[in-house]
Amino acid sequence: MKKRTYFTFSIKFGDVHSANAVDPHIIALSTLLNTICDKCYSPQLDEFAPEGRIDGKRLNWGFEGCENLLLNVNQRFVTIRIGMPKNKWLDKSAEEIRHYLFMQYEKALHLMVEKIKLEKLIVDDEQLFKDFSIVKQKFLQIS
Repeated sequence: MKKRTYFTFSIKFGDVHSANAVDPHIIALSTLLNTICDKCYSPQLDEFAPEGRIDGKRLNWGFEGCENLLLNVNQRFVTIRIGMPKNKWLDKSAEEIRHYLFMQYEKALHLMVEKIKLEKLIVDDEQLFKDFSIVKQKFLQIS
């Protein structure tokens, strides 16, 4: 079995409406990441694991964008929180939600790669971002 880096995207939703609006797009992005970004991008890490926080009526995390970047070398993962305020999904089209999600995920990925490099770990960011550009193309074209 070949070695690969895994992309996970765990999400906490603020309510049922936020889940209904955003979750189908998260699933689509996760599927593309696991299909296209299926190589080993860092021999020292097994997982890129951003965590989404989608604001809703019941739960509201109160931040937008990326925060809480953590590189755990011992457990072989890197993570960051991505916040999506209610006004970024409520009454928005699928295209608008996907565009917002992708831009935030892309920013998060750049921050994670910068952290990996800062800690002097190996990361094949050239191949990673080449593969990620294919994910972008496919994800942003709504069928």
